[in-house]
Amino acid sequence: MDKQKRKEIRKQLAEKELAEFRKGLPFDENIFPKLFDFLDIELNKNGCNHTTILTKTFLDKNKVSNTTDAIEWLADNGGYCDCEVLANIEDLFDYLNPPLLKPFQSNQIKKQKLNSLKTDFGFSIEKIPLPWTLTETISGNDKSYNFQFGKSNNCIINLASDFPITQLDNDKFWTDLGLKKLN
Repeated sequence: MDKQKRKEIRKQLAEKELAEFRKGLPFDENIFPKLFDFLDIELNKNGCNHTTILTKTFLDKNKVSNTTDAIEWLADNGGYCDCEVLANIEDLFDYLNPPLLKPFQSNQIKKQKLNSLKTDFGFSIEKIPLPWTLTETISGNDKSYNFQFGKSNNCIINLASDFPITQLDNDKFWTDLGLKKLN
């Protein structure tokens, strides 16, 4: 078989795979780039809380009727939370916009699960107890830590990195803080 024939067969296979991929999409493919733009803006402002709440909000605002199916499809394709939707799903839609040379982005989001933690601000845990999961998210020079209870649970606790260590013995500070949170 000559080189041209192999190239044509590969092209036909790729077109067939793309057609099957498009048939399986949970909503109109033209909504996906808008979702990615929305997530890019919101995640840069607020970071990821390791849920798909921003994605759900976008889908509701854009009147996507089957949001549960859409969220399941995103998870099945690697989008378990908003930052993973952006990181893992966006590349699947490169065919909508031919790739442009993008400059290196210094504020890429990196996410990893941790078994223990010793922070720059003096907090440490030797072993994360089950069923908790600890995730470290690095965006530029910023680090954040989130505890999640179970795998598909929205019970997430953010670890404060601005913890006032100098106030540990100040009862009034903690009382005022507690009253402030209640109001």
